[in-house]
Amino acid sequence: MPKSIPIALADVQSAGVATISFLIRIGPLKDDSYLRWTSIDKDEEYNDGDGLETYSAATGAQLSTLEATNDLSVDNAEAQSLGPVYPNTNGITADMVLRGLLDNAPYRVYQHAVGGGAGEHSIIASGVIGRVRMQNNGTVAIPELRSWTQLLDQTGIISETCLDCRSKQFGSQIGEEREPCEYPIAYEWVPFTVSDVGAESVREFFSEDLSDSDYPGDDGGGYFAPGMVLWETGDNAGQSREVESFTGGGSGGDGYVSLRFTTRLPIQVGDSGQIRRDCTRKWEGHNSCQTYWGAQRGRHFNGENFINIGDTTANSVPGVNATVSTGGTGEAQVDL
Repeated sequence: MPKSIPIALADVQSAGVATISFLIRIGPLKDDSYLRWTSIDKDEEYNDGDGLETYSAATGAQLSTLEATNDLSVDNAEAQSLGPVYPNTNGITADMVLRGLLDNAPYRVYQHAVGGGAGEHSIIASGVIGRVRMQNNGTVAIPELRSWTQLLDQTGIISETCLDCRSKQFGSQIGEEREPCEYPIAYEWVPFTVSDVGAESVREFFSEDLSDSDYPGDDGGGYFAPGMVLWETGDNAGQSREVESFTGGGSGGDGYVSLRFTTRLPIQVGDSGQIRRDCTRKWEGHNSCQTYWGAQRGRHFNGENFINIGDTTANSVPGVNATVSTGGTGEAQVDL
């Protein structure tokens, strides 16, 4: 329970005669939709401040034990609901889980008195959705409710001396992380449509929009390697994956892209998306800080690249013994 609740709700609770319910709001999902459930046996119309909406009783909402403290201890819980049954579609399906539509979706758990006015609730839990388990042949969904303090516990605040750049996200801006990159990556995105699929339909594809004449290969592994692909249409829409290698395909040939990790569903001809280069976090070389910032890289490289290698070995500085390769991007991949 929070330290304070609305006066109207406190009055109802002190009377001891009202029905108290829990409302769970999940979203917005990647298609801007929401899931709304109530713990009682009939639908509730409630305005949480964003407009009057229906919280479904058909799927229901049953919470595990919730425990929160004032010392930022990690707390999380699970919710349990039934799958959608026509005409009610306000539930979680196995297909939604497979496509990653619930990954990192924000949620809120409200406590309020049934029949109470708009805004007469207390927020007893909030955070993002974690792992979602399906049971009983997909008829029961159990999403993990990860609290904000649980996520905070996973974020380090210590910066290590490192030969590579410490920026976690290529193109991050001031305020988005502790040591931002500040490169404007919006100009790097290139739209494409799949013209053919490789032997591994979950990793390899070709596109005539990525020909060698526009995006030549080089000794670093290809123009878009390392890089990121964001799918916009098809079965994998909303997902992003790292690029492992790229080949222009020769004069007039279709560009060939190999992903570092598989997509959740097979890539198909006609699927479209965007692709861009990424940064190796190196001081110089293929797709390095030098590639993007040139003479200005000294202002944006968040690392100690000039430390003597002998000293760094003695001090166990990360990155000293790393071999030179395109490597991973270091970015979080998204399954939406």
